[in-house]
Amino acid sequence: MNLLIVDDDQGLALLLKMELEDEGHIVDVASDGFEGKELSLKNRYDVIILDLMIPGMNGRQVCQDLRKCKNDTPVMIVSALDSQDEKEACMSAGASEFLAKPFLFEDFYQEILRLAKDRRETWI
Repeated sequence: MNLLIVDDDQGLALLLKMELEDEGHIVDVASDGFEGKELSLKNRYDVIILDLMIPGMNGRQVCQDLRKCKNDTPVMIVSALDSQDEKEACMSAGASEFLAKPFLFEDFYQEILRLAKDRRETWI
């Protein structure tokens, strides 16, 4: 799978990138919302992982803009802001999934696999 991680926490982004690459995936990393949006519109990804609180445009804004551009790539928003209101706002913006930080890599990875599988099934 081709994946994009957009997170300003470089340590976390690089750790996730390494873990995902160890699983055989191709992973790009962006550190702010503008770069994440640009990469999302320029490249084809199977899943986009957006941190909510990133510089430039927040993850919810990036997701909204992608949907306005008819980009239907599954988006998982991850955030330390774990409230029902925030989750609902992200889902209303077009997110496919919301995952609260901190999370176990296995849970994170299983959600990515599910999102990619769901997308493949809609193509059939």
